[in-house]
Amino acid sequence: MVLVVVLVTAQSVFADTQTHAVHYTYSLAVNGDVYPRLHLPAFDDMNGARALTRVDVRVQADVSATLAIENMTSAPLSDWSLEGQHLVFAGFEREDPQVFGPFAFLGGLFIEPFTATLQPSDGTPRSGPDYLATPASAQVDSTIEMDPKSLEFFSGGGEVIAVVGPFTEFLLDGATIYDPELHTGDVAVDFAALAQAGTFSVTYEFTTVPEPAAGLALAGAATLFVRFRSRRHPH
Repeated sequence: MVLVVVLVTAQSVFADTQTHAVHYTYSLAVNGDVYPRLHLPAFDDMNGARALTRVDVRVQADVSATLAIENMTSAPLSDWSLEGQHLVFAGFEREDPQVFGPFAFLGGLFIEPFTATLQPSDGTPRSGPDYLATPASAQVDSTIEMDPKSLEFFSGGGEVIAVVGPFTEFLLDGATIYDPELHTGDVAVDFAALAQAGTFSVTYEFTTVPEPAAGLALAGAATLFVRFRSRRHPH
C-alpha cells in the first residue's frame, strides 16, 4: 500500500501547464459570415513522456453589438419588445485529416428588452423615426474546462483550429417579422453591427512520466523514511 502511494506522489511532482494564446478580431461589416480561424499547437506528448490531464479554454475580449428594428407598416407601431444576445462560441477542428472536435460556449453580450413607438415607415432604410437601433457592449473574461472525453482530440501534436464566431439571436414580442419577398409583416429586425476583439487561449495541464532512475530514487527515499518512522513508532 505504501509503495502505491509513493508512486502517485512521485508523478504528481511533475505536473505542469502550457498555455498558447492568439489575438483575434471579428467585425460583421468587415468579415461577414467568415469567422476567425485560430491556429493553436496541439498537445505534444513527446513520445509518451507526457500525459495530458486537462484542457482549459479561455477568451478575454471586448464584445459589442447593435440590434436594430424598423417599422415597415404605414401606421405607428407600439406595444412590442425586442431583446438579443451576441455570444462567443468556438468550435474546434483539425485540418489534415479533417476531424471535428468539441465546442465551447464562452459567454457574451445580452441586450435587455427594449421598446418604443415607431412612426410609420418613411421608405428610407435604417433612418428616421420609424427606425431604432440599440448598441451595447461588454468585456468578457471566461474560462471553461473542456470535457475530459476530448483529451484525445487535443493530443498527438500538430495543430488544432478554433473557429471563433458570433452566435447571435433576437427575440421579438408583440410584432411580426417582415418578409421582403412576400411584403408581409410589421418590422425588419437585424444586427446592424457585431464585433469581437481579444485573446483566445488554450491551456494544457499534463504530467511528466519520471525517468526510471528518478522514480526508483524517490521510491527508495520514501521507503527509507517509512522504515525510519516504523522504528520510532513500533506497532
